Amino acid sequence: MERIAVLMTCYNRVSTTIACLESLKAQELPGGICLDIYLVDDASPDGTGEEVRKRFPLVEVIMGSGGLFWCRGMRLAWDVASSKGIGYPFYLWLNDDVKLKPNAIESLVSDYKYVKQEGHGESVVVGTFSSTEDENDVSYCVSINGKKCFPNGEHPMLANGDFNGNFVLIPECVFQKVGPIYNGYYHAFGDYDYSMMLRRNGVYVYMSSIFSGICPQQPERYFHLRGKRIWERIRLLFNPKGYCLHDAYLYRYRRSGFFRACLSCVHVILVVIFALENPK
Repeated sequence: MERIAVLMTCYNRVSTTIACLESLKAQELPGGICLDIYLVDDASPDGTGEEVRKRFPLVEVIMGSGGLFWCRGMRLAWDVASSKGIGYPFYLWLNDDVKLKPNAIESLVSDYKYVKQEGHGESVVVGTFSSTEDENDVSYCVSINGKKCFPNGEHPMLANGDFNGNFVLIPECVFQKVGPIYNGYYHAFGDYDYSMMLRRNGVYVYMSSIFSGICPQQPERYFHLRGKRIWERIRLLFNPKGYCLHDAYLYRYRRSGFFRACLSCVHVILVVIFALENPK
């Protein structure tokens, strides 16, 4: 029996979280695969955790402090799952704003088995998403040479870019080599940071062979600037879901060192102060 630990975190969007779990429940899993779901509810005021317990009693709901945000919530879910002593062969990141196709998990596991047969057992497979049912765009994927690409429908493609953590299959061998997501961040950059950690440890990253489901593209990072007064923009510099200088500095520091980290923070401050909507 292949057991997959599904790792999720949520905050205060109960209908979105429930819809994602419904699509997870509807997965057409092949024989020999079962799911254990670990969901961190970061003290949602709308009662997300309670509603999940009511509708999905098999989901293990882990209560957060209210200050975890995405990155630290995902780390907590991972820590709880890995401490069970079960020895999961796979960990699966899943964002609660996606709607999975019924064969999404089966396809991701098949993609991993394909790359393992090709001699790349130390690999992760990243799901690809469209904004709509007709799959005429790519909203989220792992980039290839800095570009978004459509899945080829036949086999996973080797990628070399960063990925968003919407739907990522991580085998136990990679977890043992790289470890869990770094919990130094609040909200953003944790998935990009993990992409960097994988590359530095010689782990291959593949793009899924088919679309995994629907996940509408979120507004670009500086959308908060529009219509905001300067004091509001400055406040967002310190908001984990705004520009969060802490996370921006830490990511660039871990990636490129102190000098580039300082330049990155200066860039973010200038963008916010002068309300540059499309910084280069």
